[in-house]
Amino acid sequence: ELVKRAQEAGASRWVVASMPENLTYLKYIPYDGYDEKTKVPPESQLMELAERHLPISPDSSYIDAQYIPPLKAGERGGLLITAIEKRIADSYTYFLEIAGLSPIAFELESIAEARAIISTQRDNTDPAVAVLDIGATRSAFLIYDRQSVQLSEALPFSGDMLTELFASSFKLDMQAAEKKKKEIGVNFSSHD
Repeated sequence: ELVKRAQEAGASRWVVASMPENLTYLKYIPYDGYDEKTKVPPESQLMELAERHLPISPDSSYIDAQYIPPLKAGERGGLLITAIEKRIADSYTYFLEIAGLSPIAFELESIAEARAIISTQRDNTDPAVAVLDIGATRSAFLIYDRQSVQLSEALPFSGDMLTELFASSFKLDMQAAEKKKKEIGVNFSSHD
């Protein structure tokens, strides 16, 4: 219904969707043996690199890579390799199509988050940025440096866990604990 109303208002059915961090793999590897035109290795070499560096079978995965230029002259560049199991990506494609949308690309959640909150005006000399996204049921941590996500981790920590901590610490029910959490954040020392 939401998609139908959006399309009636003129929204496109074409989408770029992000994949949950805990279902994807990301690995930066130093690499300078790239194709001069495309900046990434040929597919067969990319599959070999993925097999060596990721805990996932290249045969049952969608794999992509992005070239990361060197920070200084004389240094090696690198590849940011990403992967997701085909069965997972295919199930998201199926779901989006049932909803009336047409996915044209998928990206890692951390890359979408970095693009949304970190300035594109940064250059290779700017310091690295760390982002902690605390969600209701899970959290994600990423480090952005050299114009790309360098590290991405799904964490077994969530906003719901913080609410439970507030409930037990302040002897509150969950609704009151959620309200208290939003009022004072995580600074316990200055509040009763």
